[in-house]
Amino acid sequence: MTAILNGISLVKTVTSSALADSVGQARTTVSDYDFAADTGSQAAYTVFTVTGNVLIHYIIGICATALEGATSTAELGVSGNTAVLIAQITSTELIANELWHDASPTTTLEQLDPTGLAFALGGGQDIIFTIGTADLTAGKVNLYCLWSPLSVGSSVVAA
Repeated sequence: MTAILNGISLVKTVTSSALADSVGQARTTVSDYDFAADTGSQAAYTVFTVTGNVLIHYIIGICATALEGATSTAELGVSGNTAVLIAQITSTELIANELWHDASPTTTLEQLDPTGLAFALGGGQDIIFTIGTADLTAGKVNLYCLWSPLSVGSSVVAA
């Protein structure tokens, strides 16, 4: 399925085998991360595996189940800059149906600034979700990554 958003052609992909080799065409990859089932310990966890060189247009989280875990923190980034893609929050601030793309999760509607976030990731640097301060004990966040390949064979897949 293809759609147009702000002049960018979007193609929803689910698995790496579904990716076309065309460079520059935007795609969306979804990572469902369930803290109770997967893990909630304080650490950095790969949520998107990146192959090759890609351009990250935007990443947003939509909370499916409220996060629990006392004073735990959460952020999204890469090794060496763990909050570059989504700023750190106190995890319990993220409740069901809230949108998370900055330090202030919000319900209802959020305008995303198309010029506010675009990062080139080179050499297959993976995207990580970092839990800090205290462990998470429950909750689920769906993470949506809008990206384009910069080299043939590049991909972003849910880890």
